[in-house]
Amino acid sequence: MGGSTVFMYFTIQSNIAIAIICAAGGFLMIRNIAIGKAWYIVKLVGTVSITLTGVVFVVLLVPLLGDDAWNVQNTLTHAVVPAAAVADFFAAAPASETAVDLHLGQEKLLHFIPCCFGSTLELCC
Repeated sequence: MGGSTVFMYFTIQSNIAIAIICAAGGFLMIRNIAIGKAWYIVKLVGTVSITLTGVVFVVLLVPLLGDDAWNVQNTLTHAVVPAAAVADFFAAAPASETAVDLHLGQEKLLHFIPCCFGSTLELCC
């Protein structure tokens, strides 16, 4: 794995995205710039993306590769970064009103997901 094709992997894209999101969030916090609801939604998407790579690593790749899976690169990319992203997401949680709005948005998303997979319309209401 190397060269320009390395950027085709979802894991690499997720790591880059979460790095940009965290760097921009750090910049906003240092400058005391108000962070809106949209920013937390972007951060949620980035956190979910990187967490997905960690789950796939643990569930699929570790059993397949065995002890070879736990080299420094894989551990940092698939375990440390997802754990840090989740911790950062909850440590820098929005104020309670925004948290309620995000939670309601997540509920709407969870109600929408069954519709995407062809279940009945009653589940989408």
